[in-house]
Amino acid sequence: MRIVCLLLAATSLALADKPAKESELRRMIATGLVDLASWCQSKGLLAEARPYVAEALSQDPENAKAKALKDKLAGDSTGTDAARKELEGKRAQYGKKLAQLYRDLSKEKHPQKDDERFDAYLVRAFELDPKQVGPYLTQQANDAAQKREWGRAWRLLSGAERVQPDPARAAKLREAELKCA
Repeated sequence: MRIVCLLLAATSLALADKPAKESELRRMIATGLVDLASWCQSKGLLAEARPYVAEALSQDPENAKAKALKDKLAGDSTGTDAARKELEGKRAQYGKKLAQLYRDLSKEKHPQKDDERFDAYLVRAFELDPKQVGPYLTQQANDAAQKREWGRAWRLLSGAERVQPDPARAAKLREAELKCA
C-alpha cells in the first residue's frame, strides 16, 4: 500500500512539473519581450514597442513590468532613424533567444486539444529565427505528414510559408491541403 501511495505521489509531482515548465518558459519569453519593449521606449520608439508588450502579456498576463510599460507607450514614436536602425540589430539579437524559448515551449507535452497552440509556438519561433528553426519545423511537418496528421502538417507549413515563401514547402503545403480536404 505504501508503495502505491509513493508511486501516486511521484506521478502527480511529475505531472505537476509539466505545466510549471510551460509557465516558466512563457514567463521567460515575456521577460525578453518586455526588455526589448523597454529598450524601444527608452529610444522613443513607442509604436514599435507596443506589439512586444502585447505579446508579452499574451504569454504572461500577470507580468507587472509589461502592464506598467503598456501605459507608457501611448502616442506616436519620436525615435530617430538611427534608433530604428539599431532596433533591427536588437530584434535579431532578441529574436534568436526568444526563438529558442518558443521552440522549447512547442516541445512541451500537452493534451491533444492544445496542438494548435503549441504548433503556433513553433511557427512563432520560425518567425523570429527562420535559419535556426527552419530545419526543425520542416522535420515536424514531415513527421506529421508521415503520421497522416494532415491538419498539423498544414498548420506548420502554412505558417512557415507566410513567413518565408519556399517552392518546395509550397508543394508540400498543397499536398497537405488536398489531404485535409
